[in-house]
Amino acid sequence: MDPNEPVALLEAYDGPKDSRENLDRKLKVLQELRKKLDTQITQTGRERNVTASPVYRLPLELLARIFFLTLPAHEAPHGPTLQRLRPVSHRWKETIDGAPLLWRRIHGQDGISHLNQALVKSAGTPMDVYWDSQDSTKVNSEQFFRTIGGTVSLWRSATLRLAESSRGSVVRQVLETKGAPLIEELSLVLRSQAAALEWMVRPINLFGGVPAPRLRAVWISYLPVVLTSPVFSGLQFLHLHCVSSTPANVLLILHRSPELRSLLLDHVHPGTTGSSIGMIDASVHLPKLEKLHIYGTSIQYARCILESVDAPNCDNFHLATQLGSAFPHPALPPSELSQFKAAVKRECGQYLSTLKYPDITRWRAREQVASH
Repeated sequence: MDPNEPVALLEAYDGPKDSRENLDRKLKVLQELRKKLDTQITQTGRERNVTASPVYRLPLELLARIFFLTLPAHEAPHGPTLQRLRPVSHRWKETIDGAPLLWRRIHGQDGISHLNQALVKSAGTPMDVYWDSQDSTKVNSEQFFRTIGGTVSLWRSATLRLAESSRGSVVRQVLETKGAPLIEELSLVLRSQAAALEWMVRPINLFGGVPAPRLRAVWISYLPVVLTSPVFSGLQFLHLHCVSSTPANVLLILHRSPELRSLLLDHVHPGTTGSSIGMIDASVHLPKLEKLHIYGTSIQYARCILESVDAPNCDNFHLATQLGSAFPHPALPPSELSQFKAAVKRECGQYLSTLKYPDITRWRAREQVASH
């Protein structure tokens, strides 16, 4: 009989060799075996990568440092870069998530989700906080400052470019939080001159007036703050732009900062119209002061500062009062600037006839390069 005939096939069929239940059990065993094989294949592949790839042989600490060096510059958010790196491989994700250094930048452009993630993964690492009211579209000012409000004690640096008024501002609550023991750099800019008038009613008492022992560099523009606070002590760089302060208050900061290297007073005024400049009796000795620039003040204000500061090593000196920027200045002849005779002798003032308010970040970068 032809074996291809249907009848022959039917006669040759003996029936099922196994019941359905037995087949299900076999299938389940095979599926479990496949899972184990998949796991072994993944583990073996990783072991092969570890032995074959230089990147996989790097210690986690070194790999994390390489990732850190690929992150954007000071004013750019880290979030997008980290989120692109994490999915590359399991090892990269593991390294990034376990490296607090990579999460220390708290940036307003990253959005609430990344901010919360960064606050957890930074694990107590000193933070670099950045907020710019003009660039931040994913989160508003109140959301940002409420999110980071409890982290002031961990700030290493803070660059805050604000626009809001003082009424009901969360910013005040955060900046007046007592104690910022780790902060080294502080940049505060109020973009709205109209809002500055509201803040002047009650200037900000930074960090509750508690000294910040590591603070070395301060830039303040338009935002009224209490400059007599002991927070402003031990500084090396001080830049005040369009703020209200008597010469006595400025000299108090200088007296508390004998290591000061750079001082810029840009359109600083003593206060409301009719305020007295006051006379300063004590001299402030600043042996490390290299740069002294005064712009846009009254000649009386400039004289109070210059006559009270002893800076024998200053070699970058510029004066541009409301009367102009000629040097030697007609109202301050060289005989009255004997403490800056080195700078006058080099005629440093001739090199800078005009200088507008500089970009804070670029100025800081130049100062940091020069200090190394």
